Amino acid sequence: MTDYYIFNETGLMGKNSLEKFVLDLKNELEKCSIVAGIETINEEKSTIYSKIMGENLTISVFDHGFVIKIESDHKLASIVLLIIRSLISKEVEFYLSPTQRLDKNNALEVKHDVDIRKCSLILDSAFNNNEYSSALEM
Repeated sequence: MTDYYIFNETGLMGKNSLEKFVLDLKNELEKCSIVAGIETINEEKSTIYSKIMGENLTISVFDHGFVIKIESDHKLASIVLLIIRSLISKEVEFYLSPTQRLDKNNALEVKHDVDIRKCSLILDSAFNNNEYSSALEM
């Protein structure tokens, strides 16, 4: 299992777009038979807007749309990154970081034109290994 964060300092999407994003993400994951359900979070007690869960997968979408945390196995990590990139506007650049310290100095930009192989290489680079690209070959 692994976990990583994707973020944009000005927001991945507007707060009013979070519900649509979470439903679109769930639908895309269901097409791949990855997701089991969505957990609604009590916003008064948490900074997490919603959690999407499946076998070997938890995606936490934080309130206000600045950060998303992905916890998954190595192969799913690349697939989920690709799906999320496809759902976020082309005009919005975002970064991947293996830690909660979210700044551009320790992160890698995920461009809009990535494919599954590029996603795995970005993850390899972020974690200084080749486990993500190797998992795709299995």
